[in-house]
Amino acid sequence: MRLLSLLSLHALFLGSVNAATVFISPTDQNVTLASSVAVEVNVSGLGSGGVPSLGVYDLTVSYDPALLSFSSVVWGSGLDILGLGSFQSATPGVGGINLFELSFDLADDLNNLQPDAFRLFTLNFSSLAAGTTAIGITANAIGDADGVELPMTLIDGSVTVSTESPTVPEPATAVHVVLALAVVWCLSRNYGCRRPGRPNLT
Repeated sequence: MRLLSLLSLHALFLGSVNAATVFISPTDQNVTLASSVAVEVNVSGLGSGGVPSLGVYDLTVSYDPALLSFSSVVWGSGLDILGLGSFQSATPGVGGINLFELSFDLADDLNNLQPDAFRLFTLNFSSLAAGTTAIGITANAIGDADGVELPMTLIDGSVTVSTESPTVPEPATAVHVVLALAVVWCLSRNYGCRRPGRPNLT
């Protein structure tokens, strides 16, 4: 009985260590007004050459429609291992996009060939107004290669829209070069241009 309890705890520990994660990248993004915004949704922590793999997902990505306007989606290829394609569906709503993908690959191919981390899709937006919006992920369903529910940790992100471009500091190396050139110029004016006097022969 004690051995079974230890084995259960060990399995639970391994499951928590190897828990897969769906996350926004970059987590916190700063953009300017009236610019393009790309938000990646990635998965990591899957099995490397084994279970678990990802066979299907149904996610909703939320945002503030007053700050961002959705324009397009670019799908990843992690659920299309052998080029057979996958069923993909993106349904925009007010302040949210539902994204569904189902792999056409066999379970063995997904388990053996799918990488342990990859991009699910990229959402492209246009910024409309200044402010900060959360980019949230809701999992309606996530399944492994056999369609069995796959536990997943979800990590949200954010986008901050500003009216001015962020100030980019001048590289320190460029400043040092300018200062060095200035010093050389000053020295050449004070010393380098002096000509020796002609000797007095009388």
